[in-house]
Amino acid sequence: MNKLWLVPIISLILIICIGVAVQSSVDSNAEEASKAITIDNITNSIVLDYGYYTGELNAKFVSTKSMSANVVVEFYDESGSKISDADSYALTEADVEPNQKYTIKATYFNSQKPSKAIIKVYDDLGTSNLIYSKEVNFS
Repeated sequence: MNKLWLVPIISLILIICIGVAVQSSVDSNAEEASKAITIDNITNSIVLDYGYYTGELNAKFVSTKSMSANVVVEFYDESGSKISDADSYALTEADVEPNQKYTIKATYFNSQKPSKAIIKVYDDLGTSNLIYSKEVNFS
């Protein structure tokens, strides 16, 4: 009896298993990278000056493991709408060294007052794989 009909079924099962294993590995690496990151010493100097809000958000970035990092700072108004991406790339480091402090600096200039910022860390030099985010509320 010819059992060639089993080949496509077994192939499909193997492809699904490999896909699940790869995705689990990617999720695990992202979670590990997220736990390695600390962002602290956050300050902001955003003030109203001649009808525009202007200033900077500064922070320190530390990772306990080697990685590439791209940090983006997004500013939001009171309603939760995004009003600015600041400098888009507040920190771009191709080679983050373990336990080394890096400065995040995002310049803000807009007619709208920000009520919060979200600092987002991506594990590559693009913005495709978010591994960490921190919300900063302004008073």
